[in-house]
Amino acid sequence: QKSADIVNELIYVYNEDAKEGERAVARATMEFVDERLAIVGSDLEEVDQNVENYRKKANTLNSQSEANIYVQTAARLEEEAVELETQIRILKDVQASIEKVAGQVELVPNLGIEDATLNSHITNYNNAVLEYKTLGGDAKLSNPQVSNLRERILSIQSILPASIKNIQSSLEVKLRSVNRQIADNQAKVKNLPSIEKGAQSILRNQQIKVKIYEYLLNKR
Repeated sequence: QKSADIVNELIYVYNEDAKEGERAVARATMEFVDERLAIVGSDLEEVDQNVENYRKKANTLNSQSEANIYVQTAARLEEEAVELETQIRILKDVQASIEKVAGQVELVPNLGIEDATLNSHITNYNNAVLEYKTLGGDAKLSNPQVSNLRERILSIQSILPASIKNIQSSLEVKLRSVNRQIADNQAKVKNLPSIEKGAQSILRNQQIKVKIYEYLLNKR
C-alpha cells in the first residue's frame, strides 16, 4: 500500500508540473499578445485616420458604389495579398520575440503559426525550457542532465530564426507574384478612378492591421 501511495503521489506531482508548464507557456504567450495588441491597436487608429484624411482630401465617399468599381478578380487578389502580408508581419513579431531571449533559457510565444514544422520546433523548445526550470535551471548546471538539456534548448533556439526566415521568404515570393497579378489586372480595368488607385495602399494597410488585431484577439 505504501508503494502504491508513493506512485500515486508521484503521478499527482507530475500532473501538477505539467499543468503549471502549460500555464507558463500561456502566460508568456498572453504577455506577448497583450503587448502586440496595444501596439497594433495604436497603429490601427493611425491608419484609420490616414484613410479618412485621404478620402477627405480627395473629396470621395466611402460607399458601396466605390467597391463595385473593382472587379471580382481584383478583390480576390487583394484578399490574398492582405493575408500574405499579415502572415509575414506576424512572423516578424515572433522573430523579434525570439531574438530578445537569444542565449537565454526563456519561453517564447506560441501563436499557432500555420507552418507545422515551425510550430513543432517552438512547442519542443518551450517543453524543454519548462523541463529545465523544473530540474532547477541554472542553479543545477553542475548536473550533467541539466547542462545537456540547456545545450539542447539553445540548439533548438538557434534554428528558430532560420526556420522563420525560410517561411517568410517563401511568403514574400508568393506576395510578389500576387502583387504582379494585381498590377496586371489594374492595367486591364478601364474607367477605374485614379483616386481609388491612390487609396489602395492605404486601404490595404488598414486591412492588414485589422487582420493582425483580430488574429491576436483570437489568441487571448
